[in-house]
Amino acid sequence: MHPAPAAYVPVLQVRPFPHTGNVSYRRSGCQFHVFSAVRMQGHGSLEQLQHTRKADFQIRCESKWCWSSRCHEDSKCRRCRNPGNTKRCRVLVTRTQMMKSLKEQGKYHQLQVVFESLIRDGHKPSVECYTVLLSGMIAQKRIESAQDILERMETEGVRPDAVSFNIIINGFCHEGNMIGAQRVFQQMKDKGCTPTTSTYNTLIKGYGLIGKPEEAMQLLFQMASGTEAKANLRTYNMLINAWCKKNCLEEGWDVIGMMRSHGISPDAVSFNTLAKAYADQGNVSKAESVIQQMQNAYLRPNEYTYGIVISGLCAQGRIERALALAERMNSQGVPLNIVIFNTLIKGYANLLQPSGIDKVLQLLETYGLKPDVQSFSIIMNAWSSSGLVDEAKAILQRMQQAQVKPDGTTYAILAKGYVRSQKPAEAEALIQEMASQGLLPNVVMFTTVISGWCSAARMDDALRVYKSMLNYNVTPNLKTFQTLIWGFSEAKQPHRAEEIFRQMKEQGILPDHKTKELIIEAWRGVGCSEETTGNLTR
Repeated sequence: MHPAPAAYVPVLQVRPFPHTGNVSYRRSGCQFHVFSAVRMQGHGSLEQLQHTRKADFQIRCESKWCWSSRCHEDSKCRRCRNPGNTKRCRVLVTRTQMMKSLKEQGKYHQLQVVFESLIRDGHKPSVECYTVLLSGMIAQKRIESAQDILERMETEGVRPDAVSFNIIINGFCHEGNMIGAQRVFQQMKDKGCTPTTSTYNTLIKGYGLIGKPEEAMQLLFQMASGTEAKANLRTYNMLINAWCKKNCLEEGWDVIGMMRSHGISPDAVSFNTLAKAYADQGNVSKAESVIQQMQNAYLRPNEYTYGIVISGLCAQGRIERALALAERMNSQGVPLNIVIFNTLIKGYANLLQPSGIDKVLQLLETYGLKPDVQSFSIIMNAWSSSGLVDEAKAILQRMQQAQVKPDGTTYAILAKGYVRSQKPAEAEALIQEMASQGLLPNVVMFTTVISGWCSAARMDDALRVYKSMLNYNVTPNLKTFQTLIWGFSEAKQPHRAEEIFRQMKEQGILPDHKTKELIIEAWRGVGCSEETTGNLTR
């Protein structure tokens, strides 16, 4: 906190502001407003700003000790609007920090309120302040509003810098709108703002996302011919990723050679990108050979590198080979983690090999690790999908004995198994069990149970679970309504199917083509297809 000068410290002249608890120093109508660092970073910052009285921001700008807001006689702060002043306005600094804090918390609307308060109180936002605002707008996908702010900056005499332009370019790239991104890029150059390496990297990433690595390469050539922006490791890694996304791995290797020729050594990310591309193509042998390529380049493969290859081997059913690679990974000093073990568990579970699963679980404990909720859920999902619901239930009990708390996904997996085994009552009982564990059943859980009763042609029970869902304040989704409509269709009750259809629309859920087809099928099932068409077009 800024210390008060001696002339300001008499007890009767020092008081907290209403609503804030911050300290005010007053003298002959002039006062400071001191924002504490704790308050600035806390959740109450915006409320403090909104509820502080207007008079609390009125001070004399020419006061000897004034470092803040505006004066009674002038509506604008002279300190932050004077380009020759080397001392920054403390209010501008404080509220910019407040905006950064709100951005990190995802409170974008409040961020904009703070920004507008600066202008309302006579301050001139800095480039940094505008940059934070632009970041918040792009995070909300408000690109057009962000462009308006860019124009507003120029109107207010604040020249946008490269960071400001890069933020908007990045917004267009994430939307796949490279025409818009290139338009802002050209505008940036027309305004005399030199593109940076980050600008080019953002555009390269954008072209990679839409599957146009050729365009990305043209940007690399532009960088090579210029003098300001130089390609860095990130530039080349994004180019490798762009080629790999298009399954052009030879071109990816060409980029490796190109970066070496420019004196930039590839890193683990460069090789991992290529390894993953090979694994995604099912060419696990090539993916495994990347490990050797890394070692030849004096790079140490990390857990992600090994994880890519192990996952690929497990997907092909080559679990023993994957297990051997995991042991090799450990012998080379790369620590095994729970993700690797869960991948191995999934490999054995998909092959329905309980002995293999037990072997991995024992190995896991040997390395001082414990199975987590995902470990058990993977096994349960394999058993449930194969109709071995009793075995899946046994895994749940084993999980509880290991003091691993099940989550909503765990119960949903078991409920799905019961439904597939035509045991909807057991699936419904899990809802109560979840509640007893302090877990709120979600829409997926309820819809799964409803589908079980619909498959058993017990629509009264299905509706009972639907009403229970509403009592839990869980909002049904499109899949929930489609399940009920299908159930009534199978029960030859098209009128009730159409009643559900109306309820769905009343709740603001728009029917898709599949939903309408279900209604048509419900009427066709009783030989009244014409009536169906008439009802749907009303």
